[in-house]
Amino acid sequence: MPGWQERLKQAQQVAREGARQAAVTAEEVRKRAEPALRDAVEKAKPAVESGARRGRRAVDATLEERRAQHEARANWYLLEDGPVHTAGFPDDESMRQGIQAAAEHGWRVESTATVPGPPRIPGGIAAMVAKQAAERMLKPDKFMVTFRKGPGPGAAPPRSQPPAPPAEPS
Repeated sequence: MPGWQERLKQAQQVAREGARQAAVTAEEVRKRAEPALRDAVEKAKPAVESGARRGRRAVDATLEERRAQHEARANWYLLEDGPVHTAGFPDDESMRQGIQAAAEHGWRVESTATVPGPPRIPGGIAAMVAKQAAERMLKPDKFMVTFRKGPGPGAAPPRSQPPAPPAEPS
C-alpha cells in the first residue's frame, strides 16, 4: 500500500498530464474558432456601425432640442408675446443679468420672490433645523422674478402730438 507521499506524487503527475492535454485541446479549439470569430466580427461590423450612427444622430437631436430649449429660456424676452412673464434664477448674479437683459428689451420687474428648497426631514426636529440652517447658509435660495412688458410705474404717459395748425385757405 503506497504512502501518502507516493499518492501525492501520483496525483501531481496526473494533474500535469491533464494540464498538458487541456492546453493542447484549448489550443486546437482556439485555432478552429478564431477564423469563425473573425468572420462573425466582420459580418457584424456594418450593423454595429450603422446602429452607432443612428444612436449618435438621436443623441445629437436630443442635445440640439435641449440647446434650443435652453436658448428659448435664456432669451425669453425676445420671444415672449404676452405682457407678463415669470422667470426663475439660481443665484443673485444670474438674476441681475436676467433683469438687465430684459430691461434692455422693454421689460420691467413687477415683483420678486425667494423660493426655498424642499424641506427634508432626516430624523429628528433638531437635526432637521440644523441641516436646513446649514443648507441655507451653503446654498442660497432660488429667485423668481415677474416681469411686465412696458414702461415702469413712475414713467410719464406718452405725450400726444399737438394738433397741426390748420391749413391757410388760399
